[in-house]
Amino acid sequence: MKTYKVFARGNETVAVKQGWSWPAFFLQWIWAFSRKLAVIGGITLAVNIVVLVIPVKNLNNPYLVIAGVIFGLKGNKWREASLLKSGFSDKGTVQANNPAEAESNFKSSSQGFPFIQGQTEVAGSRAPNTPEQRPGQFR
Repeated sequence: MKTYKVFARGNETVAVKQGWSWPAFFLQWIWAFSRKLAVIGGITLAVNIVVLVIPVKNLNNPYLVIAGVIFGLKGNKWREASLLKSGFSDKGTVQANNPAEAESNFKSSSQGFPFIQGQTEVAGSRAPNTPEQRPGQFR
């Protein structure tokens, strides 16, 4: 099982795998555009074109490996930041086999969400009659 961070905005949920991203490592700018990271994808595509057009001996191989490692390490964090910027909220972290399963667990959970770390409550998941919800009690 893998660890996923779940983000939600209204009825829409997105699960982002934590840690290394193999698709980002191998596909870099294609992966960035597919994840709605247009600025990062555009910059990477432009640099790829420049590196491939300018005939510099032995420059292409190190650049592609270095760019791949950066994308593999940082890709999922960039995606999380993009989701937060576009109005999604972090709902917590869960273990699942794939992103669809992580999202499904979140959507089908009626008594909260099976978190392993991070936020431990979902709106409306608190037990009734907790001190914050007792009727007639003032602070």
